[in-house]
Amino acid sequence: MNFDIKKSLEELEDTIFKPSDFESNLILKCQELMKKKLKDYSVEDLRVMIGQEIGLKYLVPLALDTLMENPFVSGDFYNGDLLTNVLRVDKQFWKQNEDLLFELNEIIATVKITINTVLPLLEDYESPS
Repeated sequence: MNFDIKKSLEELEDTIFKPSDFESNLILKCQELMKKKLKDYSVEDLRVMIGQEIGLKYLVPLALDTLMENPFVSGDFYNGDLLTNVLRVDKQFWKQNEDLLFELNEIIATVKITINTVLPLLEDYESPS
């Protein structure tokens, strides 16, 4: 990573997240996370910000490091919710960041192996004897 995780997104992007006239819980959460140092981000923080496509060039590498350890890691919703949001990132981002795409493809390969191994066992388990 070519950035300092001891800095916040506001510091790294040299920008201030401007208050909105419409202050939903999500907007307030994103404003809060813009000020938080990246080293202190939780899985849920990554999930939220990546889901909003904020700070992707900083947060996707952190998310991929986490997903390499456990592709099914969860934020506050369900197992694999971080991976789900990473997979929803606009394809243009991946075209511009082929090194990150390579890492994502490694994670996807691991997930596919797991699914292909477990799915037949689940189907067999659920079948009446």
